[in-house]
Amino acid sequence: MKIIAVANQTGGVGKTTTTAHLAWGLAKKGKRVLVVDFDPQGNLSSGMGALTGAEQATVLEWLGLGASPAEFSATVRHSSGVDILPANIYLDSGELLLYRQLGRERCLDKRLKPLRGRYDYVLIDCRPSLGLLTINALTAADEVLVPMRADFYSIPAVEQLIVSIKEIRENCNPRLKYNGFLITMLDKRRNTEDYIANFADLAESVKTKLYSAQIRLNAAAADVPSYSMSLYEYKPTSNAAADYAAFTEEFLQREESGNA
Repeated sequence: MKIIAVANQTGGVGKTTTTAHLAWGLAKKGKRVLVVDFDPQGNLSSGMGALTGAEQATVLEWLGLGASPAEFSATVRHSSGVDILPANIYLDSGELLLYRQLGRERCLDKRLKPLRGRYDYVLIDCRPSLGLLTINALTAADEVLVPMRADFYSIPAVEQLIVSIKEIRENCNPRLKYNGFLITMLDKRRNTEDYIANFADLAESVKTKLYSAQIRLNAAAADVPSYSMSLYEYKPTSNAAADYAAFTEEFLQREESGNA
């Protein structure tokens, strides 16, 4: 079972959409996939149709931080064959509760360990900041996937994330590796070549690669969360669906070659 944290310290980079569509793409290839929504915004959960009502247990209870601990039955099975541990705004209070725990940066790691063998991949959608939730995700992860926009403001955010990952390796998780950098929400009308070249250099500096697949800016990707389905179902002929399919293929090719 490989655990991959999908992280960036800035929002609006397509991180949640990327997590969902990598999960759906892997499930289409016959992989057993669990998605952990670790962002109190809960956008992944709502976009994947995983918040089924007020009594639905979430990752907060599953971690043992809620009013009553939940067993692994807190997961929701999406119609596309992906299991989801959902989150909502109450996970924000969970971050505060984590500070009271012994070994607080390893709470998620401890809960995921018994699931090894049940899944091929666990994808963790991180919140866009380096709080204790994201530290937990990076401590539990084998690899980190970094989605980013090809624009000026993304460069310092990724540089800061690289510093944060170095600190996580030194203090919490020495096995953490990069899975790769992924360009998302690419606007072909703009001149982005210099930014992409900068990200390729940043990737090389941390001994990983920029994915050749790029996710183009597409209205269908913005609309699809309201339907709780994937682009493969909602708009299978859209650019975004084709781009995420190409990304999933490249992801699996890297996995098979051992060059993730």
